[in-house]
Amino acid sequence: MHRSFDQIPDHAKLWVFRTNETLEGDYMNGLKTRLVSFMEGWESHGSPVFASFEIIEPHFLLVSAISADGNPSGCSTDKLVHFFEKEKETFQVDFLNNSDVFYLSNQAWSSTHFSEIQEKIESGIIEPDTLLANLQVTKKGDYPSQWLIKAGDSWMKRNFASVKS
Repeated sequence: MHRSFDQIPDHAKLWVFRTNETLEGDYMNGLKTRLVSFMEGWESHGSPVFASFEIIEPHFLLVSAISADGNPSGCSTDKLVHFFEKEKETFQVDFLNNSDVFYLSNQAWSSTHFSEIQEKIESGIIEPDTLLANLQVTKKGDYPSQWLIKAGDSWMKRNFASVKS
């Protein structure tokens, strides 16, 4: 059952989806309609999943959900993943690409392939204070304080150690 984002409790499961596409215009409006429709019928072992979403920034989509007995089951999570697989198939918008890292550069979002991180660090494009989108936030209540993280405080920390003089 679709709810407004503020009606979903802070302990609910959170997924942070991202895409290299800019979420705007007709696509964004259609995506919102399709997500509401999906959430209206979303179930976990026959019980409704209470869910919501928010599009934040131009490349990020939050989905938060809870069922009557806690977090949605693995099967219901698979249904969410299938929703996004269909988005890619139908609209060529990929929300499931785990190989790109998003970071703020000059007040704008940029992304780079995981394999290019060391090069970006060595060239000074990504520095320890560069803010990254933390896609590992898993609870709705943790999102506001944990969704942006400094690169030097993240999994990239080891990469900076290798470039110190």
